[in-house]
Amino acid sequence: MGRSNISKPTVRNLQLIKGGSFTLTIPRWWISKQRLRKGSKLFISEDGPSLRIVSTAILSSKKRTELNLDAVEDVQHVIYMIWTYYMQGLDEIVVSSSSPISADGKRQLRAVRMDLPGIDIVREDERSVVFSVSGEFDDITLDEVIKNMHSMVLAVQRDAVRAVVEGNIEMAREVVERESEILRIYRRVIRQIALCSMNPQVAYRSGVNNSRELITYAVLARDLSRAVYHSLYVARHIARYGKPLEEKTLLDIIQNMSGIAYGMSVKSVEAFLEKDIAKVLETTDNMHRVRELDEELNRKTLETVKETDKAVTILLIGRELRRVAGYAVAMADIAANRILGPETE
Repeated sequence: MGRSNISKPTVRNLQLIKGGSFTLTIPRWWISKQRLRKGSKLFISEDGPSLRIVSTAILSSKKRTELNLDAVEDVQHVIYMIWTYYMQGLDEIVVSSSSPISADGKRQLRAVRMDLPGIDIVREDERSVVFSVSGEFDDITLDEVIKNMHSMVLAVQRDAVRAVVEGNIEMAREVVERESEILRIYRRVIRQIALCSMNPQVAYRSGVNNSRELITYAVLARDLSRAVYHSLYVARHIARYGKPLEEKTLLDIIQNMSGIAYGMSVKSVEAFLEKDIAKVLETTDNMHRVRELDEELNRKTLETVKETDKAVTILLIGRELRRVAGYAVAMADIAANRILGPETE
């Protein structure tokens, strides 16, 4: 049923015209579907082995949706939908109601501006709030956005483990509070990827000339967000425990585990951005060292730590760092799929 509106592919011959140029006729059904006519402007860009042809009128049109609070009564559900529409590339999101929106509902909706880079409220009255996204991606490539996100992810891991090793509970609590900023950056990355898939102008400015690679960028961003989730939990565990662990031997193991996992994360993202298969293999080869250290940490904790809460905290921190390393391997796998895919040039 989902394919009923897809027109049958055709094969057409290139025509050579005077002066050495080539022409290709465009199917009439596509002209009608896009509401084009003689003189309409088309944007043409390279996309791997293909060309993308899009009407400039479509590229300049605003994507808009409306959310009705009468149909979705819980404001938090509406906010979740705003996040999703933002990540899917919409330009304007209208939240409306047949009755006045409560003061608390308005406060929650206004707070969305803190969750999503570039979004603002352009109109508001007692029954509606209109969000608009501006300041898009004219001067930053997807690679640069990934680097920025990865830098924040690494800083969370570094500072969370430092808080554990130094017994700095205030630092751990501060690290936990960075979660919202990481989510802001993640949503921005997904929005840029979505816009690249829909708009070849954005793709060109973002340094993407093969839409096949967009799926690898999306999965990489997802795994970066999951890796930082576990680093945040390193900080949460020590903050919950509330005092220094004071187990030098075990803290040394934790620091070694984190150092290896940190290096694996660095190498995996470098492998992706540089298309370097040697760094992929270096990352995956290091996973056994993390496993060995985690097993050593578990054994020594159970042998030497008498306080149950402390032992549980140490074991949980080790588990989180092992998962951080596991996501570095997952990102290396993504890099391998990008590097070892079929040649398209």
